[in-house]
Order: sequence, then structure tokens, then C-alpha cells
Amino acid sequence: MNEFTDLPYRYYPPKPQKAWMWLLWQFNRFLYLPGKVHRINSVSLINEEQLSGWLTRGGSHILFLCNHPTHSDPQIMEEMQRQLGVISMFMAAYDLFERRSKLDVWVLKVMGVFSVDREILDSKAIQQGVKTLVDGEYAMTIFPEGEVYHQNDRVVPFQEGAIYMALTAQKKLAKLHPGHSIYIVPVSIKVSHDYDQRPAISALLAELAAGAGTTLDKEREPVAELERIASALVLREVKKAGLDIAPAGTDELEAQLKIAAGLIIAALEKSMDFNLENSGDLMTRVLHIRRRIHQIRTDPDKAAGFPEAVKWADQAMLALRILSYNPDYLRDRPSVDRFGECVEKLFEDFHSGVLSPYGNRKVTVYFSTPINLLDKLNNFQGKSRELLKELTEESELAIQGGIDKLNNMNSSPGGELFCFK
Repeated sequence: MNEFTDLPYRYYPPKPQKAWMWLLWQFNRFLYLPGKVHRINSVSLINEEQLSGWLTRGGSHILFLCNHPTHSDPQIMEEMQRQLGVISMFMAAYDLFERRSKLDVWVLKVMGVFSVDREILDSKAIQQGVKTLVDGEYAMTIFPEGEVYHQNDRVVPFQEGAIYMALTAQKKLAKLHPGHSIYIVPVSIKVSHDYDQRPAISALLAELAAGAGTTLDKEREPVAELERIASALVLREVKKAGLDIAPAGTDELEAQLKIAAGLIIAALEKSMDFNLENSGDLMTRVLHIRRRIHQIRTDPDKAAGFPEAVKWADQAMLALRILSYNPDYLRDRPSVDRFGECVEKLFEDFHSGVLSPYGNRKVTVYFSTPINLLDKLNNFQGKSRELLKELTEESELAIQGGIDKLNNMNSSPGGELFCFK
């Protein structure tokens, strides 16, 4: 679910304690992952044998980069690292801390999690990440997609912050300890259901249809029916925002999404006196708007002068959620898992809450060949911008390649084509 917290930012530093980490690893393994919050029965590793030499050679100067398809990914990574015997720090959005109890915040800190404000260049978070990679006592784990998009089979373009931090750390490490390298380990996570979940998914879709003022028609082709309901939900939300668009057929869903987001963004730009029409595509414009709203709402003095900023924030989030949908994802292969992911995303976006798993799941993790940053840095000879772009793309392609391999191996019912039951 795409979400933001616009509370005044405060940095939450990590306070890792290895004894507590070990105990919490066991809790996560035996109780938390299989429990009702995650319903994950197993985490299997593939291709992990190649990491033993790299981990020994590189010490703990390791950056795990992973795709982020579910809300259970941090717990999956903790179990993966327990199996590998590697202790890692985690970078997480600061709203994760703001929404938790004091006990939860304490657990996050002792497990090595620290906060980052994704809307700004957060110097404290970057410094902590660089220090972790240079010191080498702990590995680092980052989800470069930044959000949970519920697209397990296809990565969303990576943000460059993780690679920037790793390159900064590599330059510092090379000066302190010539010849020592930081290694990026691309990690592909695949989550699939153990049993046929079509009845549960159909029930969720029927609930969404009722919320949109319609009913689920199981006689229609499933993808077309989901898109019809999605169109009705988009129309409802845009009307709630005080705007209106003409209904579109399911074959015009992409156009409808673009029109709806464009109307919201244009209205925001007018209300905020913030002209960005020629500054890029719709996603670029809404991200600029989001940063401006964030600057206002996290500053008490500015917030007092803009009481309408709360309404702006809700509208900008709606536009961002609409733009995050990719109809081709389901059309390319309407598997049970993909269909369920799309329904889950719709449910969370239009109810503004996290949906509990609707069935038991299994996880497979694939490791691609680690990337030696020292070798990359030497080869590019100071061309930092080009190197940043290449490494981001290389990591993204490696993780997508691992996902493709895992899909080819997947024999679970979740990999079968969806039909109504």
C-alpha cells in the first residue's frame, strides 16, 4: 500500500544487540512468520552456496538488495539471514516507527533497523548506512523499490539511493583499507500460495465490487471483470475528490487511469499555485507535489499557514495510487498469485489499510552473483553518474532474472491460471 506519514521527522538510530537478535530470529522463525500476520510456512534458499566464498572474502561488507512484493519481506529477509548466519542492519521508512508502539520501536532498534525520510536527502540515514558498510560488523539490507506494489513477478524501477550510499561507502573503505571491497548481493523473493486460493480471492473481489456500488459477475472473463470493478472504484474515488470523468470501458482502463490522475494533479497544481505541467510526466509531477506537501506538513510553522495541506496530501496520495497500477501485469499472465496481488492492492488502496494474508504461503529466495563494487569503481575511473545508473540497472536486472528463474520452478497452485469458482 502506498502511504506516507507527514509527521515532523525525527531520526530513529539503530541499537543492535546480538543476543536479542538471536532470540528474535527464533521468534520470527517459529511463531511470527507462520502466524496469522504472515502465514508463511517455509523459506527456502536457492543458489546460496555461491555466497559462502563471497561472504568470507568480503567479511560483512555486504549490501543485500531485494525486491519488495509483500508486507512480509523484512521478516522473510531476517529468516534468510538467519539461515546464512549473517546479521544485517535494515533501512526503513520513518513512518514505520511513527505508527508503532514503544515496544515495537524497541524491537526494531535492537534488530538493527533505522529510519529514513524518503521525501528528502536524509543525511543521517545515509551516514548510518555508509558507516555500517565501511565498518563491516553488520551487513545492510535495503528494498530499492521503496514501496510494496504487490507485483511479485515484476520489479518496479529501483530508486538510486541505495547504490549511491554503497558507492560512497566503497570510496571511503578503499581509502581506509586499500583493496577491500563492498559486495552487492541481488536477492529475488518469490511468495506463492500452498493451496488453491481462488475462492478467497473471489470473496475479496466481491467485497470490493459492493464497495464500488456493483456486484461481482462470475460469468465474465476474470481479468475483464477485475478491470471493470477497478474502473468503478477509480470513478468513485475521483468523484469523492470533487472531480468527475466519464466512465470508460475495460479496454480503456489505461486511458481512464491516466485521465483520472491527470485531473487530480492539475487540480492540485492550481490549488497550490505550483505549476509543473511542463516538468515531466504525471508521476514526476505528483512526486514533486508530494515533496512540497511534505515540506509544509512536517514544518509546524508552515503547516499552520496551510490548513488545506491535509486535503492536498489525500488527493496526491490518490493520484499516486492510481498511477501505480499496471494493467499489463495481470494481462500478461493471469495466474492465481498475480490475480490475488491485484485484488490485494485494490483492497488496500481503497480501504487505506493493510490486508491480512488470505492463505498460507511459501517463500523461495534466489541469490544472483554478487557485484564487486571496488572493481566497478576502478573500471569507471571517477564517472560517478554513469556508474550509479549502470549499477542500479544491473541490480534491477539481476533481481528480475532471479524472479523469472523462480517462476519457472514454481509448481504451486498459485502459479496456475485464475478462474472463478
